[in-house]
Amino acid sequence: MSDGCWDVPSARAAMGATASARERAFLLRRIAVLTKVARGNILMSSANRRPDATESSSTVTYCILASVPGTDLCPTLSSLPPGADVLVVGVDDVSEMRPADRPDLRVTAIPFRWRNDFAAARNAGLDAAGEGWVVFVDTDEVFVPQASESLEEVLRHFSQHPASGRLGVSLRVWDGNRGTVSRVGRVIRADGLVRYRGALHEELFVRGGVVLQVDLDCDLVHDGYDGAAGADKARRNQEVLDAVVARGEATAKDHYYRSRDARPLRTDEATEADLRAAIVLGPQTIAFQGEPHVAAIRDLIGSQLQRGAVSQARSTLETSEQQLDVADRDSLALSIEREALRQQARQIRSRVAAQLLGGSEADPGLLDDLGLLSLLVGDDSTAWAVLEGRLGGTVPDRFREAAIGIRDALERLGA
Repeated sequence: MSDGCWDVPSARAAMGATASARERAFLLRRIAVLTKVARGNILMSSANRRPDATESSSTVTYCILASVPGTDLCPTLSSLPPGADVLVVGVDDVSEMRPADRPDLRVTAIPFRWRNDFAAARNAGLDAAGEGWVVFVDTDEVFVPQASESLEEVLRHFSQHPASGRLGVSLRVWDGNRGTVSRVGRVIRADGLVRYRGALHEELFVRGGVVLQVDLDCDLVHDGYDGAAGADKARRNQEVLDAVVARGEATAKDHYYRSRDARPLRTDEATEADLRAAIVLGPQTIAFQGEPHVAAIRDLIGSQLQRGAVSQARSTLETSEQQLDVADRDSLALSIEREALRQQARQIRSRVAAQLLGGSEADPGLLDDLGLLSLLVGDDSTAWAVLEGRLGGTVPDRFREAAIGIRDALERLGA
């Protein structure tokens, strides 16, 4: 049957094998949906599962968490598709929330006593929806034009997948200030097996099973973490995670996110202490969030290198290397050695400067080393100063030959 086609090649093959115009039209729509899926192998590999339910509703409900009283929801609501059903969790009255130019929206208040637990609030939204797909949109986010309409078409097809109750669908969330993007699990079935857990940066989970992670090319834009709004988010996140740590419930994820989100508000020592705690508490793999203990290793080594503590970074890598795959280990080792070279270049530059200040001509050997190391670590201004004889009054032979060799190689590649 054409409904069993969950990858583009099989859908194209089915199109060639059918004479039904209706079937071909369906397969064309299915192909259009599959091209929006970044991890299509998940759908294909799970297509033979026993259905989670005898019948799956294709209704779509949008859910917004109103954790801050008085938040203006109009931008978010205005980006939703015509006639959308919307649940606003955390408010008692929505009479003033609907945008004046969007009378088509069906907005319902879901009273909820906020207790610094985002997972509990999201699960309350799922319970209120009862069935079908629930799309979570934060109060500082908007869909890009046409994205939500396209999403609903995708979800109509996903409803026909036998494992729809285990699917967790990520959307692309763009930081409106920095232009960076992250994948966030925002779409699951209210009548499925996936739920949320965790007070902050809540995660998707299936009790006794795994979430089937599907990355969808559907875009939201949020207002970012810069400026006053970003500082407010950082303080809120720190408050929530401080409480989790104080209760003795913190996982590697909680320590990692506190180190990241609250960094502007805390000392470097406190941040690094959280990173070390996350490393010790690992391993932990979270749907759409990856492995926080590995991210903590990267961030801790990065922090150590930023303050020039190469020996500490080497020690961190040595004690943590069993938790890393080969690619991560090699990448971090390369970063450490690059910083070691930068430090050597700075030391050599100081020695050259001391010679020049003393009134003597700089040692050509030192200039050679300085030029080569500066070129290697990307300090182009110093490398050019050496090559042009502006440091020490001479051009060292080895560095001149290296520069000529690099120029010749670039010319060959350009040809």
